[in-house]
Amino acid sequence: HFHSRSRVYPQNVSNTITLAANAVANTFGSWTEIIPINTADFMYMVLGMVIEEADAQTTYLIQLGYSILDGSAPTTAQIIGERRIKLSTVPVSRATEALDFAAAHCPANAKLWARLKTASINARLFLVLCRG
Repeated sequence: HFHSRSRVYPQNVSNTITLAANAVANTFGSWTEIIPINTADFMYMVLGMVIEEADAQTTYLIQLGYSILDGSAPTTAQIIGERRIKLSTVPVSRATEALDFAAAHCPANAKLWARLKTASINARLFLVLCRG
């Protein structure tokens, strides 16, 4: 494996990425921008994520994708990977443990997106992503 320098998003430590599930169980919520377009001028990949907070004890499915045009959400072909996790304790007991994420590479200058679905309804995750 060869990786570029490792970065964490968001860079402002007061902020987290908020992913909201749909009001219908087992249905993805809206795409949320993680890394703005034209931020990484080289190919990159997601190495992991840290869940800092969660709204509910439930099963979460996080999906990542990219787009190369500003303002457009990922197409099915641009989905780079998924990660499923069941949280049985809220608040999260290990908010410092990075979850590995094996995903495809994103092209240079691509915008990174994430979306969420859960086994319950209206749950949210608050997380940070690590990029290499």
